Amino acid sequence: LYRDRASGAEERIEDIDLVLSAESLSGPYGARGSFVGRGVAVELDVAIGEVVPDKRVAFRARADLPGASASFTGGAIFTAPGPQVDGKLSVKGESIGAVVDLVAALFGQTVGARLPRRDRIDIVARIAVSESEVSAEALEIRFGDTVAKGEFKTGLGAASRFDLTLDANRLDIDAWLAGLAPAVPGVDEALAAAFALPPELNGNIDLDIDAVMFRDQVIRQSVINLGFAGGMVNIQRLSALLPGASDATVFGSVSFPDGGARFSGQIDGASDNLRAL
Repeated sequence: LYRDRASGAEERIEDIDLVLSAESLSGPYGARGSFVGRGVAVELDVAIGEVVPDKRVAFRARADLPGASASFTGGAIFTAPGPQVDGKLSVKGESIGAVVDLVAALFGQTVGARLPRRDRIDIVARIAVSESEVSAEALEIRFGDTVAKGEFKTGLGAASRFDLTLDANRLDIDAWLAGLAPAVPGVDEALAAAFALPPELNGNIDLDIDAVMFRDQVIRQSVINLGFAGGMVNIQRLSALLPGASDATVFGSVSFPDGGARFSGQIDGASDNLRAL
């Protein structure tokens, strides 16, 4: 049991069954076993190399959790002003829904949204962590027939911002909708009515998708550039080539007054064949 008297926070770890080892006071170290934290059962396997001042310390870790697993291989340097960690991170999940549910549980939250439960998801990235920043380069996300590659970066601190850039080959919305968990009467409506973005969320998402499958038609060259600030979504650009030699572009912003969504902006479009839309 851990208590932070200043903030009042409390963390409880139960059912601890771990074997710890150390060849000397400076390592190498090892830990293997299981425990339950925040109601989530975790199988853990950690190995840490010998700790030498001002030298890189190699380590690896693997955690198996309900519906997902994560592994890390890399190292750390413990120098002023703070430690620096880098290595390869791999996350595998039974489905997007399972991974989101697990992350929410670890943060003490509940996700009521319907999320796909069919296709496995694999995430691989080269991670670097410093005192002020976390970055993921050579980021690759795979689920179903979708392969998205890019990078992610976020600052550490109260006023930090994030940047996510991804290029995807395709996104099958028809398959996504078919894989959604069954609807629960009243839950989806209540979730939508209470939705709001945290005002401290600050960052950008840039997403390019070569082909989007929707209602058995192909939407090509989709570009999504979104900014997040002050509890609003700024649509810097939302464009695509639609069926029937058509195209559409959207600019504007989306706010969430009283739990609802309100769009304010401009929509431009052109088509040579409206019947094909």
